[in-house]
Amino acid sequence: AGLAAPLWTSTAWGGVRLPPDELLPLYGGYPEAFWTEWDGGWPETCRKHYFFTHQRDDEGIGADLRPTTVRGGDPAPNDRFPWATCELGGGMAVAYHRRPRLDAADIGALALTKIGCGSVWQGYYMFHGGTNPAGELTTLQESHATGYPNDLPVLTYDFQAPLGEYGQVRPSYHALRLQHLLLADFGDRIAAT
Repeated sequence: AGLAAPLWTSTAWGGVRLPPDELLPLYGGYPEAFWTEWDGGWPETCRKHYFFTHQRDDEGIGADLRPTTVRGGDPAPNDRFPWATCELGGGMAVAYHRRPRLDAADIGALALTKIGCGSVWQGYYMFHGGTNPAGELTTLQESHATGYPNDLPVLTYDFQAPLGEYGQVRPSYHALRLQHLLLADFGDRIAAT
């Protein structure tokens, strides 16, 4: 495919401009977002991921941390690299101001739509939930006290992931597993299309 190791990647969401031939741009998309306002309804940046499109970017990812607005539309795709993801929402965290609840069908549909849009590398955030370790001097979660715009739970980082914080196998795991089996057997043919 013309790629040589080592392979260097970078998140490309938010309209960032990466060096054109040095980094493999990685994109993402979420079925829901805890970082939006509690009264805003289902965010448009999440809704659009359920349609087949050539748009790769999700300008909503990290928007709560960026001081500037995102320019409209995707940057011109670099045809040298395949379209890959590193931040497909396998679930969603809850914040104290917004607590979205996801259905397995939503997670499976988002991932399948990304395959149909051309993603050749399905990278999830998070596929297996976890627990934030206690820091020496402070907790390690995102919170107003640590300078973040969202208050997340102190220890749990479960993210409603396909595999839960304590190893629970959730319905979304089974929905994604079917896609992974399909990709394992036919991925070489699908990627070429």
